[in-house]
Order: sequence, then C-alpha cells, then structure tokens
Amino acid sequence: MKTPLATLSPAQVRELLQNLERMPVDEQLALLEELDALEERQRLRACRDDFLTFCHTMYEGFKEGPHHRHLKPLLHDVKDGTQLRVTVSMPPRFGKSETISYLYAAWFLGHYPKYNILMCTHTASLSSAFGRKIRNLIGTPMYQKVFPDTIVSADKSAADDWTTTAGGSYLAVGVGANIAGRGAHLCLIDDAVSEQVVLGGNPDTAFQMAFDWLQVGPMQRLAPNGRILMIATRWGRKDPIGRALSWAEENPGSIPWHEVRFPAILPSGKSLWPEQWSVEELL
Repeated sequence: MKTPLATLSPAQVRELLQNLERMPVDEQLALLEELDALEERQRLRACRDDFLTFCHTMYEGFKEGPHHRHLKPLLHDVKDGTQLRVTVSMPPRFGKSETISYLYAAWFLGHYPKYNILMCTHTASLSSAFGRKIRNLIGTPMYQKVFPDTIVSADKSAADDWTTTAGGSYLAVGVGANIAGRGAHLCLIDDAVSEQVVLGGNPDTAFQMAFDWLQVGPMQRLAPNGRILMIATRWGRKDPIGRALSWAEENPGSIPWHEVRFPAILPSGKSLWPEQWSVEELL
C-alpha cells in the first residue's frame, strides 16, 4: 500500500523527488499532484495557525515590521483566551488599524464563527468601513479555503451589522452609540477619540466621555472570557488607554491590562520600522 506523503519526513520526500525520473510517467504525475495538494493543505494550515501568514496571504502587499512580529504571540494569546485585556499604542501610519481592526478581526472570526465581535471607533462611519472590509474579505475564495465555516449570512449583511451562518455577529459602532442587548466575545476599540477633537476642542472632556461610555457600554457587554483589544495613538495619561490602565491599578481585583507601547523612534535613536520610515521622516 502506498504511503501517504503527509506521513513522510522532509528527507523522505526529497528522496522520492530525487528518484522521480526513474518512475513511470503515470506515477510521476500522481506524485506531483499529491505533492501539490500537500503543499496547499500546509499553506492553508499555516494561514489558520499563524496570524502573520494569514496577513500576507489575504492582504496583497502587506508590509511586516518588527512591531508586527512582537505583537503576533500576544494576538495569538488573545485568540486563545489566555490574554483578555490588551492595549496597543503606536504612532499613526504604522498599520495598527489595518493589522488589528481589519485583518485580526477577520482571523479571529475565522477561528470562532459563532462569536460576536463589537467594533468601536470615534465615529460610526469608520467602524462601518472596517465592517465592510471584513465582510468582503470573508466572501473571497481564498478566505473560504482557509476558514470554510465562517460565512456571512445572506439575510443580514449590512456593513455595520452582519451575522454569520454559524450564529456569530459583527457590530460596528461609534463612541456613544446605544448597544443595549448586544454582547461581545471580542471588543475592538480603535482610537476612541479622534485627532480632530483632541487638537480642536477640549480633549480632557472628550477623553472622559469616551472612557465613561466604554465602561458602561462595551465593557458591560462582554461574554464570559470576553476579550478587549484597545488600540490608539496615545495623547497622554488622561486619554482612554491611560484611564483604563489607571482604573485597573486602582481596582486590583479587576482583570489586569497587558500594555504594549511602540514609539516611532526607539530609545536607541533608530526607527521602530526602518523599512517603512526613516528617522528623518519621523522627526
């Protein structure tokens, strides 16, 4: 009985290929076809198991930096439920939203098609834009090969409010929205206060209002073992991330936050992402 390629070691597969020309033509073709199928299965498995592999596969031209590699194990922990509260701060144009609010949300829902995701940003239109991109990505042939059980329902597919055929959902809202009756296994909070408000008004009031809403809204809607990923460009200790960290310190019985900070320029004086931004461009 022929041994399946999947059970062979890499050395044994190489030995088979070295002897390929000695085989009958029909056996050569069968071996090459089986090898192609094995490589495809391995590629799809890598997309499921490794977040950055998923990013490169789903997002043509995805640019990977050192900060993405640093974040990957932490994002895997969030997916596995071993890390429940995470804040990530980094400068604008370093890919935080594309990586987390778009690609990570799609990868997470691929693993948990029955789960509910709540997306919160400073405006409903921005949240809805992420919802549209994720919904459209899920409908692509490549995504369906990787995660065939995650399918957007035909009868509820609005960009800001859609469901999966497995019973999961995605709800996109702006800060201040009424979300009564909607739960979440994963809450994504991306820049709860806009740059325009920070620079053009009373930022402390805006920070306090956003944090108050997060506390009485999304944070009260979490399912058991629910996760929160809060990402933003930092503005100071009184911004929503700063207030969340301070609140956790003042309430030691609460779930602690894992804080990650990525400065544009490292203490060494080098760029965080030299392949994308030179130090001169960041000054």
